[in-house]
Order: sequence, then structure tokens, then C-alpha cells
Amino acid sequence: MKQQIIKTKKSRDYTLNVEIFNSAAELERVNKSRKLRPDTYCYDTSESDVECRSDWYGVSSKEEAYKLLHDGWSEKLHEMRTLANKVKTNGSGKRITFQNNVTGFAPVVPLAIMNLPNSMIDTRMKPIKSKVVRIIYNIGCNACTSSDTILKNGMNVIEAVINLENSGYRCEILAMQAYAGGCSPYNSADVLMLKIKDANQPMDLKRVMFPLIHPAMFRVVGFDWQDTCPIGKSRSAKGRPLSREVSNVDELIKEAFGEDYYYFDGQQMCGKSASHIENILKGA
Repeated sequence: MKQQIIKTKKSRDYTLNVEIFNSAAELERVNKSRKLRPDTYCYDTSESDVECRSDWYGVSSKEEAYKLLHDGWSEKLHEMRTLANKVKTNGSGKRITFQNNVTGFAPVVPLAIMNLPNSMIDTRMKPIKSKVVRIIYNIGCNACTSSDTILKNGMNVIEAVINLENSGYRCEILAMQAYAGGCSPYNSADVLMLKIKDANQPMDLKRVMFPLIHPAMFRVVGFDWQDTCPIGKSRSAKGRPLSREVSNVDELIKEAFGEDYYYFDGQQMCGKSASHIENILKGA
């Protein structure tokens, strides 16, 4: 776990209170061990509220949300695995080329009959260089956004990554939640980052689907984090998307985390297809 406060410098005066987790298990442990900050604006995220508004949270209890975070989410797994079956391990490999040589695994009969030296078929392994694509996906959406829309947004992101890796790219993914506005000063946001996938790792769908797709990651696990994070702030507009508070949010993310990251905001991705995301990542 890493805490940091980033104040952007290039084009705006804005502060990101960031906490980075290396795994879902670490996030679960920290969330369950912390207590509410004294300044926390009390939203009703109790067990009874989650059960009552299960369509909005995407789960019927907090316990279910944390079980999905811990064990992985399998409800949409078959649908995504159909796409993932096309992915080549690690998005890279080696291309085999054939050539005539004095040694090899099989003879070229006409050449051998003529007693020519290069009469054997040999193989050469040519490494394929893969472009690394770094992705930050912020699942956060407006309160009026349905669970189904959040699910669809995340599935489009994963489908785009699958297609990209099938084309020889290697993808690094960070799952993000940004809680912006709703307090004074208004030029700040609390940011939860969870490392989902390194560029050299194959896609583990069961492990990545809940943090990237499920509304409970945002509206249960994320709300718990925002209520307890020591460097966070009490925000009456809990869950307000970063894109509603900051113009050119892509530039803000690049200023904060590096120019080589592609940023996708859940609110802005509503209605966008997987091919649209894929084209952006390819620089099309």
C-alpha cells in the first residue's frame, strides 16, 4: 500500500489524495481494519441500505461485495472467457521462420539429390516486439447511472484489452475510483488505485472482473475506503465523477501519473463500444 498526495502543476491547481493498493486482498484488509474518519459525512451505506437498494449496489449485502472482491466474480465469466480464448499468453511470443541451411530437421530432396550444401530445412525464432499499453480505468459514474450501465462499461474495457493483446500488445491495468468535489476547497479529489494487471501477466478474468466491472466495487468497497482513508476528505457529493469537476480530465491524469497512461472515465464511457476504446488505445 502506498499513500501519496499529488499536486498537478502544468495547467491547473488541483490535488489528488492517492492511495495505491497492490492487490484486492490488501484493499480488503485495510478497509476492514480502519475506522470512520471523524469528519466523515454520513451516507447510509449500512447493511440494511445495501440490501434495500441491491439494484443500485449490485449486491444484496456488504458481505457479498467483499466476498466477490476476495474470491473473484464469476457471473459474467463465461461470456468474457469466450473472448479471452483468443488471447495469446502475455500478448507476445516468437515467430517461427523457415530457411535452407547445411543442418536442419528435414532434407529438401531435390537439393540433396544435387548434392547442394543448403539442402536441409532449418528453423529460426524471430522475437516479436510488443507495444506496452498502460491503462487507468475509473469505474465511477453519477448516482443516476444504473448497475447495468456500469457493468457494460467495464465489459467493453475488458473486451478492448482482450482484442489488443490478441493483436500482440501487452496491457498494464490500474483500476481507479476518484471521489471529487463536495467539500472546500473544491480543487481536490480522493483517489483509490488498485493494480489489476502487469504488462507481462496474462489476463486473469476472474480476478480482474469485479474491480473493473462490478458497481459494488465503487458503491460498497469504494465508499468504505473513502469514508476511512486518512488522507481523504469528507465529501457531501460522495462518488461524483472526476470528469464532472475537471475539464480535460485526461490531461490531469497524465500530469499526475505520466504521459504514457491512457485514461478512461466511467461516466464518459457510457454508450461507447469496445472497438471505440480499442481504437483509442491503438492511437487510431
